[in-house]
Amino acid sequence: MNLEHCRWGPHLKEISNTFKEKVIFWKGELGGHIKPNWKDYRYSQHLDRYISIINKFQKLQYVYGKSTLAQRYFYRCAWYFAAMMQGAHMSFLRQLTNSLVLSGYHGPAVRKVFSQVDLHSSVQEDVRPLIGRYLHGCPVLYPSINPGPPLSKIRKGISHVEPFLKALTSLGVTINNK
Repeated sequence: MNLEHCRWGPHLKEISNTFKEKVIFWKGELGGHIKPNWKDYRYSQHLDRYISIINKFQKLQYVYGKSTLAQRYFYRCAWYFAAMMQGAHMSFLRQLTNSLVLSGYHGPAVRKVFSQVDLHSSVQEDVRPLIGRYLHGCPVLYPSINPGPPLSKIRKGISHVEPFLKALTSLGVTINNK
């Protein structure tokens, strides 16, 4: 997880304080990739190393259903990297704001859909407005660009793969780099 992107904390804390922590933050983690460009969703060259580590400790199984290689890669990125990263990020925000933080694009039902639906034929347009309308009961607006504060300068360079692997190794964990 690139901690430079953890930049909304002060704003979300302020919102939470304004409403006396009676807030539910509904973040769109991964939602921007549920549109025709889903095939372009990629993560770093270290993805297989992360997956190897996660599989080693949690014995996770891949569930693909009927899918193409591109969809399998999307699924791997979404569930064996992004979900872990976003889960950690949302846990951090939960602690920071003392408010509930949710993603409408993760969980068992979404995982089942992603593993069983043919994304090539079913995602012909940005489906977030449809999902938002279904979940909220009325139209939800999605900006064409994701506005936000600048990258965090104090967190730059502290969230790369090598320090993480070095920390695991220092604890006696053997990493298989195959």
